[in-house]
Amino acid sequence: MMTPVYEGKEDMFPLIPHSEDDCVIHRSANKSRRREITSRCRGASVSRTTFLFCSTLIGLTTLVCGLIIGYFNWGGASRCSSSDTISQQFQSKYGGITEMLSMEIHAENIKAFLKEWSANPHLAGTEREKSNAVKLVDLWKSQGLEDVVLKTYSVLLSYPDEQQPSSVTIIDDESKVLFESQRFEKPLSSEQNRSDIVPPYLAYAKTGDVAGDIIYVNYCSESDFEYASVKLLIDPAHKIALCRYGSIFRADKVRNAANNKCAGVIIYSDPADYARNGESDVYPQSWWLPSTGVQRGTLLEPFGDPLTPFWPANEWAFRRDESDAMLPEIPAHAISYGDARQLLQRMQGKPAPQDWQGGLNITYKMGPGFVEKTKVRLNVHNRNVVTPVHNVIGIIRGRVEPDRYVILGNHRDAWVFGALDPTSGTAVLAELVRVFGQMVEGGWRPRRTIIFCSWAAEEFGLLGSTEWVEEFGKLLQDRAVAYLNVDMAVTGNYSLHALGVPLLRQALFDAANRVPSPHNRSQSVFDHWAVSFPDPSLPGKPLVEGLGSGSDFGAFIHRVGVPSVDLRYKYDSQHLKLPSHPLYHSAYSTFDTVQRFIDPDFQLHVTLGRVWAELALNLSESMLLPLSPLDYAEDLEKNFNLLTVKYGDKMKLHQVPTDGLLHAIKNLTTVAKEFEERMRKVNVHSELAVRQVNDVLMQMERAFIVPRGLDESPMYSHILFAPSAHDAYKADPFPALSDALYETDQNSDTETWKNVNKQLAGLVASVRSAHSVLSDSSFE
Repeated sequence: MMTPVYEGKEDMFPLIPHSEDDCVIHRSANKSRRREITSRCRGASVSRTTFLFCSTLIGLTTLVCGLIIGYFNWGGASRCSSSDTISQQFQSKYGGITEMLSMEIHAENIKAFLKEWSANPHLAGTEREKSNAVKLVDLWKSQGLEDVVLKTYSVLLSYPDEQQPSSVTIIDDESKVLFESQRFEKPLSSEQNRSDIVPPYLAYAKTGDVAGDIIYVNYCSESDFEYASVKLLIDPAHKIALCRYGSIFRADKVRNAANNKCAGVIIYSDPADYARNGESDVYPQSWWLPSTGVQRGTLLEPFGDPLTPFWPANEWAFRRDESDAMLPEIPAHAISYGDARQLLQRMQGKPAPQDWQGGLNITYKMGPGFVEKTKVRLNVHNRNVVTPVHNVIGIIRGRVEPDRYVILGNHRDAWVFGALDPTSGTAVLAELVRVFGQMVEGGWRPRRTIIFCSWAAEEFGLLGSTEWVEEFGKLLQDRAVAYLNVDMAVTGNYSLHALGVPLLRQALFDAANRVPSPHNRSQSVFDHWAVSFPDPSLPGKPLVEGLGSGSDFGAFIHRVGVPSVDLRYKYDSQHLKLPSHPLYHSAYSTFDTVQRFIDPDFQLHVTLGRVWAELALNLSESMLLPLSPLDYAEDLEKNFNLLTVKYGDKMKLHQVPTDGLLHAIKNLTTVAKEFEERMRKVNVHSELAVRQVNDVLMQMERAFIVPRGLDESPMYSHILFAPSAHDAYKADPFPALSDALYETDQNSDTETWKNVNKQLAGLVASVRSAHSVLSDSSFE
């Protein structure tokens, strides 16, 4: 059986033998380390007679265990019990792994961790955030993880100029300031009255000082600009665009404004989206955003260090000039809706369309300009600096397949206190590490290696996780089973919510079925989830949405094809239709917010942790990986039908041959059914047969990776899942083809339709590649 090579403390896995009997001496080890291992190996040597006796005993034990395992039921409880690796004391106290998870994930531990770690701002790249990383290393070591390493990358971060914070002002024709936006959020509790809170800003916004007429452009989407320029004949060139948060990713708003030749962008959180109950029912009385609240955020797109694309930002990296990086081209700044009111109530021009009207008690007008002879001035002062950031990686090595990795991740950095984003997730991960460490001390060890990851600098553009994947991408493509992400454990208290790939859907459902719902203990989490967020195409099943971008699963799924999910407890998004939780990225996302308005008894945190742990256990312990190729094939057919509903007539008119794609999907469905049928008959007593099955299952997702990247988005390589070219938060099915068809709405010339055919051909080739992965296997 293959064993992973552990190369030292500066690499992902330190070089430590798997056990006292592991006598592999790695060539990369230094001389003293080789002597140490050799000494251990000599001490562990046994006589030939003893060896034969032990071999016979092991063989008999394996046979007995095989008989106990018995019939393997695909789709059911396929997880190994690992009872042979659990101490008697452990078994007498807990009975089994699931029972321990039920008993040992404690709300008071999560609550205490969240309170401590959200007490101070911890922006990426700061000394406090580095201190948190070092503290986490010590904590994880004390909790029983075998190998814990601090992995550092030097990435381009963006901070506001402390001496000249960015601002929006209204000036008269003599440049006299008539109004200035708040430079800091007003403290609404004693914990917020401190000097180390970063002022509101948009990271990577271009530094600049521009003045001119203002126009209101709703959400600054492409269709909003088209409506303003074509329907209302408002020329956006050289104007400063005012728009509200929501609908699309903030970086897409700024890019759209730049494409329309705007001089700058001002973004605010409108009460129609963030203070639905009116300005009297806001924080600290409720979870709604007060008029002084501002959403900070990044404008970096695509994800990863902008100076070292495709390569890790380590000490020997080549860094391109900042002028060559894909950074925003115009100044942009975020303000509160209290300040936005001062702009909107002065604006002249036609009233905005009814669905553009917001929640302020005024008539929103389009502009350009103000009623008086005044202008708006946008003054942005950001400084970009290469700064070290620190991932924390902890490992529990597998007992049978140590070279197969189940990875759990959460990011650690926050714009301010970050009690919701990300520290609710960080607190749950910390409790899982404690419990898994306790399980190891009790004699348990997973079949496969479990890796715990605390990512740095996610808020700036998924930097820590992306650089790690860029450094270890080849290894991860070969060995990673799945990546399980929790960015925020809670953003509301309505129901579990998930993003993920079809391959992991059944495993996720199984995990949710094992955990009681905190809303009704007679129900499982799965039952409550299926009612709260039903999948219209799968009656009785909950909806698992596609993976766009916006969190640390990005590099895993979009770059190297590691099956991924993202889990959280969420508000009722289907009815509230909020862009995010209202206090998102503001100074008001505090421990008090979580405890008073979202999860007072921290049972949602506990439940999320149990689902997360159950999913990790299933993937790390099941003899055959609980991955479902058939779910993937059926999803492809569903997405094909959606595509033809939207573009079918148009494609037929332009003689686009879609039959090849449909035929490839049908064939994939057939071979997926045959594969799963053969899996039911596999000899589970043969490690080789099991390994062959699992390798095929792992390669299924990789079949959809295009090594050179997608044509219009080379940083994304997954031909089935990628962020929309028009909203990075959203996942488009068949992204390259969808984007090509979208372009035909703008320009229907011959070259545009040639590109549609090109993207369609690539999609067909990838589906056929997945077919070959499943069919070219013989493991009966």
